[in-house]
Amino acid sequence: MIAPAVVGRSVEVLIDLSPEVEDAETVERFEETPARAEEVRELPTADEKQRQGALSRPGSL
Repeated sequence: MIAPAVVGRSVEVLIDLSPEVEDAETVERFEETPARAEEVRELPTADEKQRQGALSRPGSL
C-alpha cells in the first residue's frame, strides 16, 4: 500500500450504493450528482457494475 500523502492524496474510500427507487430519472440523477464532485475519481454506472459482475462469473459473457 502506498501512503496517500506521498502521492498527494488523503484517504480513499470505496462505497457501494444503490438507490431504493430504480426508475430511470432517479437512477440518472443518482449516477450524475456524485460524478460532478471533484473528489469522486471513479463512478461506475449500474449497467457497468452489472456487466463487470457478469464477466466475473465463470461461463458468462
